[in-house]
Amino acid sequence: MQANKNSLVIRYEGLDSDKSQIDLRQFGQSLVGIERIVSIGMTAIEKQSLPKGNFKPSIITSASALRAGSFEVEVTLAALGGLYQSLVQTQLPEFVWNLICGTVMRTGGRKESVEHVDRLLDMLDDYNRRTYESDERRHKETMRMLDIMDNMKVPVRQALTPIDKSCESMQFAHYKQESTVDVATAYSVRSQLRFNTHIMYNQSVTVDGLIRHKKQLKVIHPAEPNQVITAVIRDPAFDREPNIYTRAVATNTTILATGRIITKMDGRIHLLYITSAV
Repeated sequence: MQANKNSLVIRYEGLDSDKSQIDLRQFGQSLVGIERIVSIGMTAIEKQSLPKGNFKPSIITSASALRAGSFEVEVTLAALGGLYQSLVQTQLPEFVWNLICGTVMRTGGRKESVEHVDRLLDMLDDYNRRTYESDERRHKETMRMLDIMDNMKVPVRQALTPIDKSCESMQFAHYKQESTVDVATAYSVRSQLRFNTHIMYNQSVTVDGLIRHKKQLKVIHPAEPNQVITAVIRDPAFDREPNIYTRAVATNTTILATGRIITKMDGRIHLLYITSAV
């Protein structure tokens, strides 16, 4: 399904979803979470305060039938008046796409959230035909938007329910823009602690051990040679033996790994997710 200007597309990729199957309860939780991000976020932005109890949402979301050969759903939006009814048809889906992506990425510790927040504020400025007289005002608006996103951790967890269970990743698409949420990001979202999630490319990793049934390696901490940390393998090559990981364990050698690094807020490495290695 090709994402267009008037709607959003949510794709579930990998594992069961590649066979056009997904656990019904997980799928239902995911859709409920996405709807809650939209309804709470859009209402809070319009009213400039978080909604409480049973509230009337500013936006109605609806989903189309799934297409054969994949697992994806098209989401259409309708404004119920107020601020969002004034946005042109193509602006509303873009606004909601940035809200969903910004909220999910921020909750998952991904720096891409900054770009989505900036775009949301720019679109609101354009609508209100205003410019910021000072950096201080822009900062206040930014902090208000971040506060809204930080209060949606529960629906974000719901939205990502199928990841690492029925699918490997979820993709949020609007027109020519796409944002992918992977297992590492979902891990950060589900954790009770706050983490940052970074891209890892050709990171030198020395393998110290293997937990085969969990698809995990024990590797030497890149910055602290006396410590061992866990690396979760999400590489399909791991299922075929021999492979680069089992050879590295047998020979105690170093591999160049690509994937994601999950760090604590102080910058220390907590966990690696490896999607490929050479």
